[in-house]
Amino acid sequence: MLITCGKHFLDVITYASHDPLSLALIMFGTWALFNGREAAGGAWLAVAAAIRASPLIYLPYLILKRRLVACIVFIAVLFGVSLIPDIIGALRGGYTGHLTEWLGQVVGPALMPGNSSKLVFWDIWNGANLYNQSLRGVINRFATSPVFGLTPTMILIVVDGIFAVIVGVLLLMSPRRREYVAIDTAVLLIAMLALSPMSSRYHYIFVLPAVILATAATMTDPRIRTLGSYVLVASFLLRAGTSNDVAGQRLTDFAYTYGFMPLGAIALYIIFAAILWVWRPPGLSAADDKAASVRQPRISWRTSVE
Repeated sequence: MLITCGKHFLDVITYASHDPLSLALIMFGTWALFNGREAAGGAWLAVAAAIRASPLIYLPYLILKRRLVACIVFIAVLFGVSLIPDIIGALRGGYTGHLTEWLGQVVGPALMPGNSSKLVFWDIWNGANLYNQSLRGVINRFATSPVFGLTPTMILIVVDGIFAVIVGVLLLMSPRRREYVAIDTAVLLIAMLALSPMSSRYHYIFVLPAVILATAATMTDPRIRTLGSYVLVASFLLRAGTSNDVAGQRLTDFAYTYGFMPLGAIALYIIFAAILWVWRPPGLSAADDKAASVRQPRISWRTSVE
């Protein structure tokens, strides 16, 4: 992990990012869901979303998986934690518009491609910023004017929509069982990076759990070992191997310009799709698998590894 994700650790340290805290909270939430503690899981994920907006992607996920208790707790805790600055301001007789200002100046414009904000950092986030390694950043660098009659905003909506469909298919392939929660979280963490209006280099610490899971599956399951090895190597080269001091400034700028980092993270979806196709938790019968999954039964060789 130090080799394949070392760059992401260094970026976090360099920029003194608080993203490891948000990642830890997401891991606590994932662990709680794995253990059947939906209320605790929803609470942990809500706190993560309150300090960093992109974990809000877990709310539609919880709805999709019909985890109603976690959904209710998520909404309540998110609202409560988000109000803490305003509550403190009210108690001290200070400013009480933090939440509404954040919604109006950051969240609203971020959710509507093509809009703008009066904040000075908005153009840095949504302009042709070389260090914005989200799908929006890639589109902003290349679609500066209409392409085949499509405006940059329309292109972004199409690209984000296609990617959202891929994420949805993977989550629908994943049965509503605790053994698959880790796979779901890996898929969602990568989606956070790709769909965010701004994903800088230090945000890619969120890809760490996905890399760990993909590496573990590749090492332990011979059915996906060859495919997984090729994908892991390609993912490493795209995410880190082509954008560092050894690669040189010219290759690094080329990799950032063409969005190698998000492509390297998204490539891990190939491994997760393979896992969902061939893997079944030990002790899960074929009948249970059919009932738990929205997929049709697979071919007969799909058995668990002893």
